[in-house]
Amino acid sequence: MAAPVNRSSGKRLGTRTDAILPREREWSRKVLVIVHLSSLDAFHARTGCGDDLADRIIATMRRQDGPIIIVDQNWQYNLHSLPRQRVENAIPSKAVWLDFDEDTQSWADFERRLIQCLRKLANLRVSLGGVWYDPRGRGGCVNATASRLARHGYDVVIDEWISGEDPDCEPEDPPPTQS
Repeated sequence: MAAPVNRSSGKRLGTRTDAILPREREWSRKVLVIVHLSSLDAFHARTGCGDDLADRIIATMRRQDGPIIIVDQNWQYNLHSLPRQRVENAIPSKAVWLDFDEDTQSWADFERRLIQCLRKLANLRVSLGGVWYDPRGRGGCVNATASRLARHGYDVVIDEWISGEDPDCEPEDPPPTQS
């Protein structure tokens, strides 16, 4: 089966979940899941920190000795897409891609496909990163994915170093008001 092509760039990507997933022994370690890669464009536009986040994601993928799953909306490239393009160019060919855009697809369907993919990889340990992340756990696609996996018994860790924090999050402890 030929590798799929990114609709925006025409670049060949790793395998999709409908392909046969690797069952190699070295892939039985912790799975790295990057949530909503295309949202890196919006993160870069809103915060100006997309290059830094891209560098951290790339470094983490290079150190990853287990499987990598990329969750992507497959958005068209725009002015803010350079960090995403850099990450896409660094993604290993063994990575598994899951298409998911919560604006056009259901979370329940995505959850089912992600769980199915993780079962094929025979792994219960997951490290999550991507965009958007709320350190309080009240929102964001990274947090929502972590919650859904935890409900299914997965050992999930959100790696804040590779997670794009939502700039609209309120601080953990707001400063006291002065009278």
